[in-house]
Amino acid sequence: MDWKRFVASLVSSLAWPVVAVAFLYLLRDQLPDLLKRLKGVSVGSAKAEFVQALEQAKRQAQVLETPDVSKELPEAPTDKYLRLANEHPEAAVMDCFREVERRLIDIRARLQLPPIMNLSGIVAELVNRGLLDAEAQRLFESLRQARNAAAHADRDHRVTPGEAVDFTYQTWVLTSLLDKILNQLPK
Repeated sequence: MDWKRFVASLVSSLAWPVVAVAFLYLLRDQLPDLLKRLKGVSVGSAKAEFVQALEQAKRQAQVLETPDVSKELPEAPTDKYLRLANEHPEAAVMDCFREVERRLIDIRARLQLPPIMNLSGIVAELVNRGLLDAEAQRLFESLRQARNAAAHADRDHRVTPGEAVDFTYQTWVLTSLLDKILNQLPK
């Protein structure tokens, strides 16, 4: 190989890394925001995202679990639910969150909110009207994130039955608060 071919080979080998470095240099101010948006994109992140969202939900539920709320909570999940959590923990998470969704849809109808308003919008409207605490809104978002992560978990990073039951306890706090709102609204 003569020197001209060597230089040409070297230039072609280094071309894409130089372009990549130049690209990163030009976007250096926007990189932190880009990285924040890409937080959930990695192999096996659904399980980690579920656990993180569940931990947030636990903290938020503890703040909201007043003695008044505690007396409304069931003591333990039903045997049917425990079997589902044991055999299909992700399905148990979905099933549990469906109860939150059902209550929010009932509230949307009773408040005569637009039928196209999504669940987050309904919760935001409840907070705006003073019917729901901002901490409950954060609990809803944490539970929604955990539910979404469970739905996208692969078989190597599945939700455990214990985590599914933990998720249930956190949703009970929110459903109890939503039930109180439903009881106050005209049918």
